[in-house]
Amino acid sequence: MRYGVIGAGALGLTVALRLAGKGHEVTVLERDPVPGGLAGSFEVAPGIWLEKFYHHLFRTDRTAVALIDELGLGGSLRWHKPTTTVYLDGRTHPLDAPPAFLRFAPLSLPSRLRLATGLGYLRVLPSARSLKRHTAGRSMRRVMGGFAYETASEPLLRGKFCEAADEVSMAWLWVRIHCRTASLGYLHGWLHLLHVANMFQVYPYDRRQNSSIALAERLVRHLGA
Repeated sequence: MRYGVIGAGALGLTVALRLAGKGHEVTVLERDPVPGGLAGSFEVAPGIWLEKFYHHLFRTDRTAVALIDELGLGGSLRWHKPTTTVYLDGRTHPLDAPPAFLRFAPLSLPSRLRLATGLGYLRVLPSARSLKRHTAGRSMRRVMGGFAYETASEPLLRGKFCEAADEVSMAWLWVRIHCRTASLGYLHGWLHLLHVANMFQVYPYDRRQNSSIALAERLVRHLGA
C-alpha cells in the first residue's frame, strides 16, 4: 500500500519508518529543506548548526528513549539535573521539588502548602481527560490560589505564550507537571545535518551522533532509495 506522511519531524519520520518496515511504499512531504520539524536546526556557519527551539527529554519519555536506543544512539543520550528557579524581586528562588515549594519565601506558609498540595495532586492525576475543556489560568488559580498563581505560574505562561496565555489548555500544563522529572535528557548531535538539496544526503559528520540522520538513513534503506 502507498502512504503519504506530511511532515519530516521526529514523529513523521518515525511513522514513515514503521510503515516502510512493514513493506509499504511511503512518501514523506516536508516544506522545509531539512527534516526535523520543531527539533530541527539551521546552519549558522559551515559545519555549525543551531537548533530552532530548545528541547530535552524527561525520564518519562520512554517511547522516545526506546526509539533512540533502537537507532543505536543510546550512548549519546546524556542526562543532567539542572536547577529550576524563579527570578523574583531581584532574587532567584529554587522551585523544582516539593521541599522548594515549602521554602518559597514570596508566599505565605498557607499559600506554600496549597501550592505544594495542588501540584502534588496534578502529579498523581492519571489523565488529563477531565482538564481538556479548562484553561490553565483558571484551573491553576483554583488549584494553587490566585496570589500563588500570579506570583509563580502566570509570569511563566505569559513569557511563553504572551497574549495567548489565558487560552492555554490545562491539559497542556498537566503534561508538563505530571511527566516532569528532575533529570533532563539531551541527545548529543540531535541537530539535523542533512543537505538542503537532498533530504537524505548527509553532510560530512559523524552520523552515529544524530537521531534524524539515523532515522532518515534507516528509512532510505527500507525504501531502497
